[in-house]
Amino acid sequence: MQIPVMVEPAFMHSFWCQQTLNGIYAEAKQKKYLLKFIDGSPSGLTEEKYQTEDTAQFMVIVGTSLSWIPQVLKFLEQRDIRAILINFDSFARPSCHSVVRMDYVDAMQQLMGYFYHYGRNRIALFGINANSSADRLKEQYFCSALRDRGITDPQSMIYRNHGQISACFSQLFPDLDQYDAVICANDIVAVAALQKLSAKGVSVPQRIQLAGFGESSLSDNVHPSITCATLDHEKMGRQAVMLYAYLKRQDSPVTVSVRVKTQLIVRQSTACLPNVSDPYGGETISPLEPIDFYGDDTIRELLLLDDFYGQCDDLDLHILHDLAGRISLEQIAERCHSTISTIGYRLRNMQQRTGTSSRGELIQKTINPLDCMRNTEELP
Repeated sequence: MQIPVMVEPAFMHSFWCQQTLNGIYAEAKQKKYLLKFIDGSPSGLTEEKYQTEDTAQFMVIVGTSLSWIPQVLKFLEQRDIRAILINFDSFARPSCHSVVRMDYVDAMQQLMGYFYHYGRNRIALFGINANSSADRLKEQYFCSALRDRGITDPQSMIYRNHGQISACFSQLFPDLDQYDAVICANDIVAVAALQKLSAKGVSVPQRIQLAGFGESSLSDNVHPSITCATLDHEKMGRQAVMLYAYLKRQDSPVTVSVRVKTQLIVRQSTACLPNVSDPYGGETISPLEPIDFYGDDTIRELLLLDDFYGQCDDLDLHILHDLAGRISLEQIAERCHSTISTIGYRLRNMQQRTGTSSRGELIQKTINPLDCMRNTEELP
């Protein structure tokens, strides 16, 4: 088996990309699969340069940029190729492509729950890259969690990196008194933040606690060492190869989403305070009043109607709609290439299933409730 792989050029030399590729190489070697790398540069995304030994159904895509991935997906979709995206989720539209990425929601939940447990309730999100789909997911959860806590403007607590971490820190530093904890976009950003806080005389973790995402050796070797939610990029690479083999075996199109779990590694930047099992910090959730969705008369009637339509074949539906159009049984039989006795038998069967005693009642119960839906669909 040959697996085509395309890597985002700007992402190619990063630590995270190399870890992902290590996982791809290792799993492909173990399974005795071949790898074919496709040029992902703008000049490579052309008909002239795009060539494979056979027609590919799938391609593994390694990248994270919101500016690069949509171009690649458009390129692949024009050739009826489905992607296995590593570390990217599409926000623009529903996708037929499969995804392998970190469970960033769980990671953010762990980090924020950890800080809340120890009374660090004023948290900033630092170094977010607007062009990174992974950072976008962190930002979305962060805002959602803060709104749940009654904070109306969570965006004001996010400090974005536009390519200069010093400029990003210059935005954070004047607001630092508002916070007692900072979650950084990744562990490298966390180390940069630690350097700049130290240069300003701000002690970590005594004055402010710091955490990030990643598994680089640097975060473990600085002082104080950085608390991190681990990101196993090598495992993501392995999962992508296994997913490629799985999708190739399927007889019909399948879309799969794989989430690689993270682990919270507690270090000195959060005073080595032990992790807690409850990600919400022991908060109690008030019991909710039970809601009986199926107790509603309208819902019950629609569910029964749905069950009825699910048992109808095309001939039944033709009979119903023709009858609703005041077409005689003789004409219905002629239009359906059937006999009057067959039409009558099917009508009696449908009446029995709906508990109706006449054809008019059958139409009233099965066709008329759907008139509003059909009319809505016909509006410009």
